[in-house]
Amino acid sequence: MWQTFSNKPKITQMFRLLISEKTEVKVLMEGEGADFTTRIIAINQDDPTSQIGKQPVIIIEKLMPDSGNSLIQSATGINLEFQIKEKTIRSALTYNGINSTPPYYGFILKLPESIEIMNQRREERSFLSASDLISTEFEITHGKKVKKYKLNVSDYSQHGLGLIIDEKSVDLIDILQKGNRIKNITFFAKWAMIKLDGTVSHITKAENGKNKGSYILGIKSKEIIA
Repeated sequence: MWQTFSNKPKITQMFRLLISEKTEVKVLMEGEGADFTTRIIAINQDDPTSQIGKQPVIIIEKLMPDSGNSLIQSATGINLEFQIKEKTIRSALTYNGINSTPPYYGFILKLPESIEIMNQRREERSFLSASDLISTEFEITHGKKVKKYKLNVSDYSQHGLGLIIDEKSVDLIDILQKGNRIKNITFFAKWAMIKLDGTVSHITKAENGKNKGSYILGIKSKEIIA
């Protein structure tokens, strides 16, 4: 099952990781039986003198086999498929032209609005290390209202993952109680994201440290290890 992910800053971060690690990506074109390979070599070039201008784009190297280099210029549907930390990810892109401005020579593709991540069955998922986690997103239904929350990770311990309750999310203090189950929490790491269920372990006010005065929401999940 594929899960759609549309957080633009994190999508950009993923593509930058592919560039820095010189990861080979697969190119699939609609109507073509063969697969092609390439590498992403640049992202978000802002040089107004170049052909790219200020569009959010990526540049890829010439394709292998060579026959793909003519096909991509008239392709109606282009998909990139790649792996990050053993997770299969794919995205649909639009062909924008050829960049001939140094130092990056290759095909220009519009940066995707969203990507899709292969959602493994729960029993196949790897355990997440709490130290890798950066932020979370989840929805809470209270009465007839559904509200989305985005909380940054503060710290972690044997008692669970600590999430900072900011001003926009202060109503969680009254809504949640210890033992409440929160379903489909999206956990974001530097390299990926995954959806898991979690249980509220505590809501406490930080008495010291960098988050002194803020309330911390403690979340426990069997698939997150300290």
